Amino acid sequence: MNYKNLIVAVLLVAACAFTAGCTNQDQNTNTEATNSTTEEKTVEEKAVTAELVINNGSEEKTTKVEVSGEMTALEVLQKGAEELGVELQTKEYDYGTMVEGIGSDIGGTDGKYWMFYVNGEMPVVGVDAQKVVADDKVEFKYEASTF
Repeated sequence: MNYKNLIVAVLLVAACAFTAGCTNQDQNTNTEATNSTTEEKTVEEKAVTAELVINNGSEEKTTKVEVSGEMTALEVLQKGAEELGVELQTKEYDYGTMVEGIGSDIGGTDGKYWMFYVNGEMPVVGVDAQKVVADDKVEFKYEASTF
């Protein structure tokens, strides 16, 4: 009878150890899944920015603007101008929005206008239609029109 009790006790201990090991493995899996989710959120929460440069020919102001969703060059300008404390003047036309003035520099004065560039290139669409993505450089320059 002692032999049967010994076998039952050994089997019971083995079953408990097996169950404890399985439970611990599930907890490790859940911890790994939680850590993975946390790492993904951290990556997603990092600020995605575009650089905004406002250059009137004698002074250049630069800021990083957080880009969220599908933003336009106009939205980047509006957000950046607010951060820099610079006043904007825009006007709506049938074909889109025109930047009339930034700060005290108003388009048409001395034949100069506010031109904009994205990554060094002048877009073929208006400021309110040009999409901006992470790491783009959006520049507004007060210069003589080439048109």
